[in-house]
Amino acid sequence: MRARICISLILTAVFAGGCTAPAVLPGGRTSAGYNAGFHHDRLRLHFQDWGSTALQTGPLDEAARTMWRRLPAATRRATLLAWSRPKWQDLPVHRLLVLRRPSRPPGPGYQWLHCPAGSYAYRRVDAREPALFEAVVPTGRQELVVALQIAADQVGGNRSVDAYLRENLPVIASSVRTGNGYVPFVAADPFALAADAFGDAQSQHGNYLLPLTVLRQAAARAEGAAELGACWQALATYHSFVGASDSARSYFFRFGTGSPGRAAEPTTLTGLPRRPAAGEVLRRAAAHRFVLFNEAHTETQHRAFVAALLPDLRRAGFTHLAVEALAEDSALEQRGFPTLASGFYTREPTMANLLRTALALGFRLVAYDAQSGNRERDQAQNLLVKTTARDPQARVVVLAGHGHISEADAAPLAMARWLQQLSGEDLLTINQTELSQRRLFIPPGAYVFQEESGAAWQPAQPSIKSDLYLYHQAEEGPQSAAKPPYPGARPVRLSVPADSLLPNLAHVVHVYAARELTQVPNPVPVSIQPVSPGALQPVMWLPHGRYRAQLRDQIGHVLWQADLRVD
Repeated sequence: MRARICISLILTAVFAGGCTAPAVLPGGRTSAGYNAGFHHDRLRLHFQDWGSTALQTGPLDEAARTMWRRLPAATRRATLLAWSRPKWQDLPVHRLLVLRRPSRPPGPGYQWLHCPAGSYAYRRVDAREPALFEAVVPTGRQELVVALQIAADQVGGNRSVDAYLRENLPVIASSVRTGNGYVPFVAADPFALAADAFGDAQSQHGNYLLPLTVLRQAAARAEGAAELGACWQALATYHSFVGASDSARSYFFRFGTGSPGRAAEPTTLTGLPRRPAAGEVLRRAAAHRFVLFNEAHTETQHRAFVAALLPDLRRAGFTHLAVEALAEDSALEQRGFPTLASGFYTREPTMANLLRTALALGFRLVAYDAQSGNRERDQAQNLLVKTTARDPQARVVVLAGHGHISEADAAPLAMARWLQQLSGEDLLTINQTELSQRRLFIPPGAYVFQEESGAAWQPAQPSIKSDLYLYHQAEEGPQSAAKPPYPGARPVRLSVPADSLLPNLAHVVHVYAARELTQVPNPVPVSIQPVSPGALQPVMWLPHGRYRAQLRDQIGHVLWQADLRVD
């Protein structure tokens, strides 16, 4: 069945599974969404608006009046509090009505839906197209009736209209509160909003697109530079998750500078000789026990570069890969691949592929992050306890974020400086972030620049003191996502049917390793690429194996899928 969005509740950020959707839950816990308050006859109405519809009072328009006339006579005698119409005129059927009436036991014809957000009674009151439903939300001595209509040809996937209603009703019903249940809007942490939209990482596929919708709306209503900057940082992160590298860089640049744009060409590097970074890193790593790379968490090419070096580092005698982004996951090494619950940044496919590659090569994985008062010191202690303290012959590759690899002596000491003090080892620190926002007109690749003396280039005033500074020239454009670090990976072009896409919605293709899908419900995709009507043939870099490609919309519905084999 073609999936075209209909009622207000589907773009109100719903997930398949209904009860896990973000909402304002009993007890006043505010989740994602913009909360619009209405006052009618001393009754306060609270509703969640995610951009598709807006509750309003006042005279009904013609479409709302038509919907009103279809309601049973007993319902029409209730007090109309608010109604909705689409913000975007090209989405014509996003309608709902909210009414108030005295509470009464649900009569014949009602069905019950029970979930953590509450228990709701609903019934179909008109089977004509589009189907019209009433949902009852108890509020003490009074109750609210939410009337909503669903068109059969606008339901995603192969579900019935009734199944669609049951999935999405908790979002609407738990968002409507009166009296003591009214909760005014309070700005939430953008990463918390996005996490709610992403969904339950323990038991289901993540929704990689919906957080972008939520975060863009949060940025639009942000107050002050700090709040807006937090939204930009989160937008950069979640764009990197879906392979939108150019957008991720743009938002991260805004986060760092307070304005959109691109950094100017670093004049100090103009004309300097350059050489490939991989050979220089491997040459220097041979003399060290600890090799530390940093990364910008939104730059997938940083972790892709590390992953590409792992085969040579393993042959050179390195035994452990320590990753700041990795959470404690006791079953990870046995499985051989990460799940969505293995960490936060590990949900990004290139990071997940780094872990897959390391495990396939025989590296031991180390989760070493700490959230204590002295995070830097405790990270260093965790590293030592989990590596050289257990195996005196261990040699360790570390992938950390940003400034954790700084060897500066000034307090507060970074993790690398603590590691140096506690171990007595001479570390090799490789800085991939110092030049992240620079742009040179050179071929794509990773480079080390060379001074006239022949030594590797060092900035005069580095923000993160390190041994070696790399410059990554990224590919740009719609297919600029980093190549997965798999030996023998080759480009595979998918052909997504144009009629699988929904009008006016964003879409992504997830590619999963087939064997992983048979083992757990929540593997991290091997690749994610955005698709659109003008870009229906995304290129995925895949090693040999069997895969399942799935086209998903921003609600998380699977609109098309195909099995792939890469020889």
